[in-house]
Amino acid sequence: MKKALFLRQFVLFFLLQLCMLPAMAQGFKVTGTVTDASSEPIIGASILEKGTTNGVITDFDGNFTLTVKQGATLEISYVGYKTVTVVANQPTLNVVMQEDSQALEELVVVGYGVQKKSNLTGAISQVKAGDLENRTATDLNQSLQGKTAGVQLLSTSSAPGADSNIRIRGFSSNTTSNPLYVVDGVRVASIANIDPNDIESIEVLKDAASAAIYGAEAGNGVVMVTTKKGKSGEGKISYSFQYAIQSLAKHAEMMEGKEYLDYMVQAGVLQKNMADTWDGTNTNWCDEMFENAPMQKHNISFQNSGEKGNVYASLNYQNSEGIVKTDKDYYKRITGTINVDYKIKNWLSISSSNVINYNDRSSLAENDQYKSVLRAALALDPCTPNFYKANALPSWMQTLVDNGYKLVTAPNGDYYSISQFMGGADEINPNILIDTNEDKTWGTSIQGNTAFNFNILKGLTFTSRLGYNFMTMTNRTLQQAYYATATRNQDLPVVDMTVRTTKYYQWENFA
Repeated sequence: MKKALFLRQFVLFFLLQLCMLPAMAQGFKVTGTVTDASSEPIIGASILEKGTTNGVITDFDGNFTLTVKQGATLEISYVGYKTVTVVANQPTLNVVMQEDSQALEELVVVGYGVQKKSNLTGAISQVKAGDLENRTATDLNQSLQGKTAGVQLLSTSSAPGADSNIRIRGFSSNTTSNPLYVVDGVRVASIANIDPNDIESIEVLKDAASAAIYGAEAGNGVVMVTTKKGKSGEGKISYSFQYAIQSLAKHAEMMEGKEYLDYMVQAGVLQKNMADTWDGTNTNWCDEMFENAPMQKHNISFQNSGEKGNVYASLNYQNSEGIVKTDKDYYKRITGTINVDYKIKNWLSISSSNVINYNDRSSLAENDQYKSVLRAALALDPCTPNFYKANALPSWMQTLVDNGYKLVTAPNGDYYSISQFMGGADEINPNILIDTNEDKTWGTSIQGNTAFNFNILKGLTFTSRLGYNFMTMTNRTLQQAYYATATRNQDLPVVDMTVRTTKYYQWENFA
């Protein structure tokens, strides 16, 4: 009897709990209004339940309704206002937001001077030094990716030291769609040689009104870079180190040996008796050609400031290796920055900003029908091994050696393989492309400016500024003699060297 009574009570309790679950799952409904200090409604303010993606925005009257867990923390935010945090412990909330005066008072570099954010009417985006920290980027363009709204970064190569392009206003009908780059007031062709650690801020001028001061040159937008200066206080020495591993994230799934031979035979490209000579080799050329590649960066900087002026100096070293298994794919760079401001008299001061750069790059061919390593790795059949021992060459390669053809050998004396299963195609071992081709570029550049500032009257300063950009660049390409197929061979080596030197001066006077 007691057991039956207990079971009835347990079942009744369980049914009651089931009836209460829908009510418990409904959560806590919060309604409210968001206004500014003048009691004006804020349209589009974001209300977000902290730690979740549950949120809404205010309507035209500043009102909102949101269902959350009772006691949850709500974050109310809006551009130009300080974020407000409240606890949802009552059904009605009235939130008053205060303007973020500090953000509005921040200075933005525009043309020949600076303006407060609160006074800007043009489309200008700013990226600060803190936004560029701890990013594994080989150049400054890559550091901007994802940091500036409306700015696109286009990269057609993952090779170390390869340039990337910025698009601010889409593609234009001008000769190029690249923006105008201005570093400390000096027009430059590229900002790839500037280390992100030396950047104080970057302003991107997007619309015609913002970039009008530069005329037609700014038709594709303007990227203005300001390097660091010495800051007030005691002298400071800083060091940073970065180490990263780069790898091939994904590659195409290729046929295995038997699948390839069956396909070639069915397509009528390869004879069945030729396919029967396959010895079971199954080479994954992507695994053979690509590896994890390290990248390291070192930066040491010095800065100091006194009553008469300030100084900032830094030295950066970067070494990036490519993901192809070779020592011919790398990028090395040494960059030195020296920025000085000095007050000579109360009415006269001098400033100078300089970036000195040396870079050394060795690259492999890309986007080339005949020399691309990636294309060769994807196109060569899996039935051919990477190497053949010199004393165990297959008959078709031994015949070529006996007839005096110059087959390519590895440093250890092994022969790079030549395929017999390509059905007459001109695909060759990618190692032959690497060992017989060399493309090196190295050079030095000095860019900067020196300015004299005359304080004529209070609030009126006359500036005479000389900008300069000197660059020398040497490129050397070498293609050695080789034999790979009947149509892919070369009897004599070919060497080509180009030396390019450019000088640019820019003298400006403005008040």
